Amino acid sequence: MKHWNPDLVDHIVGGFTITGFAEDAMSTFAPQNEAFTLVKGVDGQFTRSFQPGQWARWTLKLMSSSKANDFLSALHNADLLTPGGAGVVACACNDRNGTGIMAAAECYVEKFPDVNMGNKAEPREWSLIVVNYKLFVGGT
Repeated sequence: MKHWNPDLVDHIVGGFTITGFAEDAMSTFAPQNEAFTLVKGVDGQFTRSFQPGQWARWTLKLMSSSKANDFLSALHNADLLTPGGAGVVACACNDRNGTGIMAAAECYVEKFPDVNMGNKAEPREWSLIVVNYKLFVGGT
């Protein structure tokens, strides 16, 4: 029988282990461009061209009480206030339940999350841009 344990999925940004995820969803990794472009010639032949420079949007869904909000806020502020990409860091997501892994030498916080204040704790959705990543979508 297979087993799933969300505690065995490591989310790491700039050497900081992200914890304090919201209910039902921890993260979403969404590639933003195709790996190949297909071109059809007038004679019916096809050629595909590899597209270097892959990038993705990695969304981390945290509880408002998560200390990771502090880290991501500081990282984004450093990027905004310091010339030269101070907020560009390495990142990884490692599924120790099985074989899945994502790793990149460069990612950055795209923007601050929307902040809702109400009568209960609300999630914060952080969007990170990840470039030239390595990805293996494995099973448990």
